[in-house]
Amino acid sequence: MTTKLIRLVFLLGLLWGMGCSQRSDTPCVCEATPVVDTALMAFLSKAKAAHHQADLLEQSGQVDAAIEVLDKVTSFTQMSDRAEVREVLADTLARLSDLRGQRGQWEESEADIRKGLELAPSGSYFEGHLYEMRGVNEERRAKAQAEQGDAEGAQTARRRAIEAFERAIQIQDSVIRRELSDEGADR
Repeated sequence: MTTKLIRLVFLLGLLWGMGCSQRSDTPCVCEATPVVDTALMAFLSKAKAAHHQADLLEQSGQVDAAIEVLDKVTSFTQMSDRAEVREVLADTLARLSDLRGQRGQWEESEADIRKGLELAPSGSYFEGHLYEMRGVNEERRAKAQAEQGDAEGAQTARRRAIEAFERAIQIQDSVIRRELSDEGADR
């Protein structure tokens, strides 16, 4: 009788184990989320390719064509709720501002900065970089106005450049402190 009881317990345990190993018709919550966001990866790849293309165009003196390529990246708004997309758009707008500033397109350059600041996370590298580019363009404007004999305009542009650089430095100092303290916490 003991052997029959042991066999019965073993058989019941085996059957119970087989029942638990069957897949449920309802997928696990983790199965619904893809491991890789293909649309995001495609956007990041597209943006990277556009920046490389703009590099080549700029190197060959085709700055207007480089601007056109980068404008296409910034016109993409379908995923602008995602942090990575917002950061890439902000960085691309900083680059567009730089290219337009090189061409003396002051209003367009500043419009790119303002759009980028709306997208960049507050207190981020990207926000600091946009203020840096604002400073670079104001420095260029000051030089251009001085060469045109507009001493007052040049002085105003220099003041705005200094203010923008100061803001960029403050933001980047904050980023550095935050990142280094986070790094220390990870140790």
